[in-house]
Amino acid sequence: MVSGLSRRPAVLAGAAYLAFAVAITWPFAIHPGSTLFGGVGSDLTAAVVRFRELADAAQPPFLPGHMPDLDAPEGLTTQWALDFSSFPSSTLLWLSALAFGGIAGYGLLAIVNFAGSALAMFLLTRWLTGSAGAAFVAGVAFGFWPFAYSAANVPFGSGFILVILVWRMLVVLREPTIRNGLIAGLAGVLVVAWTSYWILIGGVLYAVLAGFVLLRSHSRGQTALQLRAQIAAGAVVVCWLLAVAVIGSVSGFTDVPVRSGDDSVFYSARPLMYLVPGPHHPVLSDATKDFLQRRYLNPNTTAVYAPIYVGLVTLALALVGLVSTVRDRLKRRGDSGNAEIVFLGVVLVLVAGVFSGPPEVQILGATIKTPAGLVADFTTVFRVASRFAILVMLGLCLLLSVGVSWILRGRSLAAGAVVVSALSVIVAVDLWSREPPGPTRVHYPPVLTRLADRPVGIVIEYPVLAEVNSGSETTFNQQAHGNPIVNGSRRDTRSESWKLELQALQDPRTVSELARVGVRYVVVRKLGVPAPGVPAPGSRIAGLRLLDRGDSYGALYEVTARPARTAVHALTGFSLPEGDPVRFSRWMTKSEGEIEVRAPCAPCEGDLRFDAGTFATPRQLTVRNEAGDVVARQTISSAKQSVRVPLRFDRRTAVTLAIDPAPQAPNDLDPANPDTRPLGILVSYPIRFERDERGPPKPAG
Repeated sequence: MVSGLSRRPAVLAGAAYLAFAVAITWPFAIHPGSTLFGGVGSDLTAAVVRFRELADAAQPPFLPGHMPDLDAPEGLTTQWALDFSSFPSSTLLWLSALAFGGIAGYGLLAIVNFAGSALAMFLLTRWLTGSAGAAFVAGVAFGFWPFAYSAANVPFGSGFILVILVWRMLVVLREPTIRNGLIAGLAGVLVVAWTSYWILIGGVLYAVLAGFVLLRSHSRGQTALQLRAQIAAGAVVVCWLLAVAVIGSVSGFTDVPVRSGDDSVFYSARPLMYLVPGPHHPVLSDATKDFLQRRYLNPNTTAVYAPIYVGLVTLALALVGLVSTVRDRLKRRGDSGNAEIVFLGVVLVLVAGVFSGPPEVQILGATIKTPAGLVADFTTVFRVASRFAILVMLGLCLLLSVGVSWILRGRSLAAGAVVVSALSVIVAVDLWSREPPGPTRVHYPPVLTRLADRPVGIVIEYPVLAEVNSGSETTFNQQAHGNPIVNGSRRDTRSESWKLELQALQDPRTVSELARVGVRYVVVRKLGVPAPGVPAPGSRIAGLRLLDRGDSYGALYEVTARPARTAVHALTGFSLPEGDPVRFSRWMTKSEGEIEVRAPCAPCEGDLRFDAGTFATPRQLTVRNEAGDVVARQTISSAKQSVRVPLRFDRRTAVTLAIDPAPQAPNDLDPANPDTRPLGILVSYPIRFERDERGPPKPAG
């Protein structure tokens, strides 16, 4: 660990990394407000939309609130507990969006992730080895490897945050004071708070570093001092995690995604993923794409869309560092100056490599549970396994820096500059992974930009899709006109549920329902395959007036229908609509579901009516009103039958449907059946509320 280093090499290295980052993201530097490092409709644009709308609403992401321009008419609620758990990065992205706009904010994040990660590795490895040349090559490798390209626009790509933790823990090794321990703890908080997924990755990194530091301190006779410093560091991290847990409990952990067990396999790494370049390689082009897809039995394997190739050149230089250090230690029969760096690098590579694997592996016919599998036994599935590769690369860069410093040993300044330049170019080419479309200039559809000149009103785009299938193009293009849009609901929410029942635009009842919730404009998209229930753009649609035949994006209509007087929608406990878009059906997938009824009367007296059937076995259906009173009870057989629910309410009410026995999956009854959905009773639409003017309904017996 070298002190008293000159700042000039760091400034020059930082300038070189920044220039490379600008070149990779060009033309962002000259068109920051309209250049995306990626394509429209991706996770990137979904993130841009979120922080753009938070900025437009002046809504801090870490506080409860809503974004009125999405998921209209209610507005999209903030995921404030999740954003609190990632407070530093969420705040940075929000402030960037406030200052520069959503697109520019994420473009700046890409620049910072590329250049910042490279510079951080340069500073760390120069501090460790004393060689600016070796550190420069290590910075190129860590800042510009394939994973950095794929994660440039997200907090996952902020490798410099991990480097800060390594640096501060090594400072504690050198000076085990309470002050340094507290600072290391703050660095640990920065890691686990930067993105929620790093709670696991950062926890493993912290454990490795703490174990390494304690081991080395013991050999130096500083165990007691080090323990005090590490307790101080750990206390800071624990306090933050407790704060996150408290905030999460207050919000009911409603925004925490639940991943399936299959994700822990799909998002895991395999040894060849580290060794085989992904598609779009400057030398191999797409030669490896078919191999990777066949090898991992999926066209969207993470080896293709988020490659973790660490580079054969990187591995070779890391091996030089390992071998040269072992040889020096054997020759000198003492401690090599690089031994600590190499030891830490090897441990990081091995531990992170094991954690990046699938939850189970087969060894000599026996099934062995890996660390990822053990973690899954105690918590929900983390979709991060292959992302442990960033720690693998961090460890390799430590080894690489030692290897390059050995290569440069004894060379003149001029000769060393030539070697560093050559190695940097070779490493950069080997690791190049800018996937199409790369930097993309944003051009909003003209039909939407023309909508901006019309009177303000709520907009809905057809087809209306479930969030899991919708992508982010519709919400991203909202910026073109600035009106609130109905689209943009979150997955499995009450808002998404009732809006998915509006898919049949050809049905006059749907158009009347749009009028009831205040929709003024309808955009019908031009898609390659027409959506069921949605007429062709530009055609005549009852209840709508054609305003603009549009362009390749779609056509624009204005709602002229009278608002619906009565509305009935399922809110919770039901599957996606299936079958005919006009007379569709929805399965109850939980033991309880909720249906909302609205009518312009006070009091409203009448019957809620629908047809229902059951899956596999008869089920008893019990319906309760908002007061919890049973208003109907009926046994539903496999055959479709009518259900009548007498109701009395004022303008708006919700009824709870409970079924017994609980839903079952076809796969549970027949393992050969691939359908794993839980199915209870099938409710056929439309659900009707028929007012009764003759008197109040009688209570159920």
